[in-house]
Amino acid sequence: MATYGTIYTYWAKNWDGNDPVELVNRVADAGLTGMEIHASEFVGWPEDKLADFKKLAKDRNVEINYTIYPTEEQGLSYYSEDPAVRTKTVEYMKGQVAWAVKMGGKVSNTTIHSTWPAKPVTPITDKEPYFEKIAECMRPICKTAEDEGLLLATEISNRFEGFIVTTVAELRHLMDLSGNPQALGITFDTFHANIEEDDMAAAVRLAGDKIYHVHLGEANRRLPGQGKQINWDLFFKELRMLGYDKMLMVEPFVVTGGSVAYNTFLWRDLSGGANEAELTKQLRESMEFIKNKFEG
Repeated sequence: MATYGTIYTYWAKNWDGNDPVELVNRVADAGLTGMEIHASEFVGWPEDKLADFKKLAKDRNVEINYTIYPTEEQGLSYYSEDPAVRTKTVEYMKGQVAWAVKMGGKVSNTTIHSTWPAKPVTPITDKEPYFEKIAECMRPICKTAEDEGLLLATEISNRFEGFIVTTVAELRHLMDLSGNPQALGITFDTFHANIEEDDMAAAVRLAGDKIYHVHLGEANRRLPGQGKQINWDLFFKELRMLGYDKMLMVEPFVVTGGSVAYNTFLWRDLSGGANEAELTKQLRESMEFIKNKFEG
C-alpha cells in the first residue's frame, strides 16, 4: 500500500524557519500519511524535542521522509581535486544518514551526487570525470546506509537545476560505477522527467525496482490533476506494473514571495491567490486524483 504525502513547503514560502510540529499536524489533518522535510529544519533541536517530534509523527500516522544533501557551502566538494575535501563531505553525509535513521526514517530523498541547485565551474562536454569522483564518494555513504537500514532515493534534476544527473540513464550509469549498492535508488520526479526524458514511460521502466521515492507535479509544478501536459494514466500504469508501494509525494511550487519560489524559479502565482484553507482543499482534491489514477 503506497503512502500519500506532500513536501513540507506546500503551505510555506521559505525552506527554513518553519515549524515541523505544525506541519505534521497540518498534513495529518489534510488526510495524508506522509511528509518530506529537509533535515536542515531540525538543526539545533535538543534530543528530547527530536524524540517528541518522532513520537508525534508516529501518533498521527505520518511517515517522514527526511531529505539529506550536501550543504550549499560544500558546493562542488565531491568533484574537488583535493581528496581531503571530498572526504569531509562524505563524512558529513554519513552523519546525515545516521541522523535520519535515528529519527525513524526508512527512505531519504537526496541529491547524494551534488548540492542543489548545481552548476559546473566551467562549461563541460564530458561528465565522466565527475561521475568517477562521485562514485568514489558514494560507496562509503551507501555502505553506511546499508548498515543503518536506510534507502537513499537519489533525485534526478533537470538541466536548469543540476548538471550531473539529468536522466534515469545517467543515474543508472552512476549506480553501475558505484557498484550498484542495495541502499542506492532513484527518486523519480515527473516534473524533471517531463523536461529531460524522451519517453517518461520508458524512463520508469528503465528505473524499475530502483524507484525508492516518487515526486509528483505537473509540467509547471502545479498539483497533479491541475494540468493536461502529463499523461498520468500511462505514468501510473507503469508504476503499478513495477509493484511500487512506497511514497507518492506531491512536490508543488505554486506560491511566490520567498526562498522556495526563488530557488525553483517561480515568478508568478500558480495557486489562484489561494489562502491556507484553499491550498488544503486543492491538495485534498489532487490526492483524490492521484489515488484514483494509481489505485483505479
